[in-house]
Amino acid sequence: MKDEGRCRGAGEQGSKGASLLLPCALAPLLLLLAFALRLPGLFANTFDADEALFATWARYIATWRDPLLLTQAVDKPPLAIYLQALFYPLFGPVEWA
Repeated sequence: MKDEGRCRGAGEQGSKGASLLLPCALAPLLLLLAFALRLPGLFANTFDADEALFATWARYIATWRDPLLLTQAVDKPPLAIYLQALFYPLFGPVEWA
């Protein structure tokens, strides 16, 4: 059975010897570095003004205040707004819903 793609333990040495140990030791460090570089982007404020307008329209629909958006000047296709309005009763008015 071939174990070429697998990292060996500290006491095991295969045909490649210690040359396989270096990439296996770097893999967790590279993973940690990648996570550390992506972490600030998870908390960045990416809320645009258009999203607030779409959320307001969806809130009007979900609360039956203006379900057909007759009093609003809507210049976008309504399907996405109605789909967003479906999630208001489930999750509430949160950004990720």
